Amino acid sequence: MGENLQIHKSKFLELKVFLTRIGFTFENRPYQVFLARYPGIVVNLYQNGKIVLAGNDKFIKSEIEAFIESIGGFNPSNDDKRFFRKFKGMTRIGSDEVGKGDYFGPLVIAGVLIDKYSEKDLQIIKVRDSKKLNDRSISKMSKKIRIKLGNSRYEILSITPRKYNKLYKKLKNLNKILGWAHSRVIENLLTKEECNLAVVDKFGDPKFVNSALMEKGVTIQLIQQPRAEQDIAVAAASILAREVFLEKHKEMGIAYGLEFPKGSSQVTEFLTDFVNKQGFNNLKNVAKIHFKITDQFKKKVGISERK
Repeated sequence: MGENLQIHKSKFLELKVFLTRIGFTFENRPYQVFLARYPGIVVNLYQNGKIVLAGNDKFIKSEIEAFIESIGGFNPSNDDKRFFRKFKGMTRIGSDEVGKGDYFGPLVIAGVLIDKYSEKDLQIIKVRDSKKLNDRSISKMSKKIRIKLGNSRYEILSITPRKYNKLYKKLKNLNKILGWAHSRVIENLLTKEECNLAVVDKFGDPKFVNSALMEKGVTIQLIQQPRAEQDIAVAAASILAREVFLEKHKEMGIAYGLEFPKGSSQVTEFLTDFVNKQGFNNLKNVAKIHFKITDQFKKKVGISERK
């Protein structure tokens, strides 16, 4: 995401609340709604809704991008549309993830394999990016996609918070986790059917997916592009991933007798209640504990690293 990132003016306050909770400070600038600063990153929001992110904190940047996307925040340019149009009719894998910006719940990666015939089937049922669908529509659309594709043409990997935290402790990088997970999904699809092209939403350096695939001896043309959900294969994958995320999120709530919030902007109050009832050590079973929210909470209540 970059210069084409944009949100509607009705979402300005929502974005400011999200950034405030992370710890951003704000400045007034001419022609801008605000300039927000945080160590390693700056967010510029202009009066027309355009957003420009600058800085080298890739994790915070990915959190912001995920949040902005979750509130419908990108406006694809004509160049984007032309880029994805060239894949029309080609046999390809589309892969996408859901949950990387959610403090509570799993990280889910899904991949689908389509050809020119199944692409038409997906067009008929009006598949589009999961962020443009409500939860009820996600469930209905996911069932249609599964029927149209058949079991051999989709693959879903759900990483529980507990597993995610172990991976993060080992890899110490969200993009490495995403690279491993996307490559795993692509590998599994390729054991079912042949394909020479994969399209993945760009989340970092392409080497993260490429190197993970090469370790397994997998050779495939990999296209990583911002806003890849414009490709119908990636859009279908995003819907399947979203459905599983919602299912696992609900199951987690039933297990604890709680309704876990989604996203990461309004979780502090719930986090306090959860720890009071379940204990801090249980947090690793429900949350991605490397989020800065965890450190902020620990400082607030005086929890040491040993705990």
